[in-house]
Amino acid sequence: MLRPGWQWLWGASTAASGLRAHGLSLGLLSALSSVVRSGPVRPSDLARTEAVAAPTLTRLIAELERRGFLTRRQDPADGRSYLVEATDAGADAVLQALAERADHVAALLADLTDDQVAYIAIALPALEATTTPGLP
Repeated sequence: MLRPGWQWLWGASTAASGLRAHGLSLGLLSALSSVVRSGPVRPSDLARTEAVAAPTLTRLIAELERRGFLTRRQDPADGRSYLVEATDAGADAVLQALAERADHVAALLADLTDDQVAYIAIALPALEATTTPGLP
């Protein structure tokens, strides 16, 4: 998830371009993307990744499962727990959202000069470091 100070950037660009694939909110899309990236994951681990409380994540999982984007299965290492994993439809929704976001960013950059694009490229590592814990 984006740090609070940067959510406006994602929200503005996604709202403007219709990136909420399959009507997914940013929270649902973020959680689904995390599951697609990580593979089967315990809800507690997903809650840490998404920086949300357990009740919030429970609602996200239930909604994604209702839409057919996630499935639950018993955790083979701990029968008291379960894992969530993305379905093919869930992975497709994430890929669609990424493609739409790439198209939107390309459209935003299309009218810029080469120098302006170069300045943005130079700034990207610093911007990424502010949104991704653990990066230098």
